[in-house]
Amino acid sequence: MGMRTNGRIGVAGVLLAAALPAALLLGGAEAVTSQGVLYRSWIPAAERPQLDLSGSLSTLDGKRVPLRELKGKALLINAWATWCGPCRLEMPYLADLHRRLSKEGLAIAAVSWEEPGAVRTFLEETGADYPFLLLSDPDRILQGRFQVIGLPTTLIVDARGRLALHHVGMYVWNSPEIVSRIRHLLAE
Repeated sequence: MGMRTNGRIGVAGVLLAAALPAALLLGGAEAVTSQGVLYRSWIPAAERPQLDLSGSLSTLDGKRVPLRELKGKALLINAWATWCGPCRLEMPYLADLHRRLSKEGLAIAAVSWEEPGAVRTFLEETGADYPFLLLSDPDRILQGRFQVIGLPTTLIVDARGRLALHHVGMYVWNSPEIVSRIRHLLAE
């Protein structure tokens, strides 16, 4: 099964990623796909790899946001696309998670490789008004550096800039289990 088709994520890759069990996200298990890619659940604090937060992304209005400015707070980065069905399905869950935990210190950044105009049009057509930061990554920093191999991909980064979770596929991000896990991360 190919994961990419002409630079876009193949449907089979998205379905494979979405089929990973929810227990993987909540427990300590690992899974390896036929492509040899490791999907891992929550990473214990002592084992978290430091992420390279150099470079910057852009807001939809063109303002540069250096990734290093996002360090110092717990951060959920969600790579998505307007054409990605599972991405669209999980956006309301991310919006609710932001409303619930942003005052406690969680920042959420939704990142797309699409042109900002396409994202703006999507937001206007769907009436979506997401309260979190919508960013553009024209240089595809996330794709290469953070192993974004399928959409949606979500990374949760702790306040020290270390990877706490890497999840590929749609998920209900406002579930009680996730809210509890993130609150624990915010208290670290």
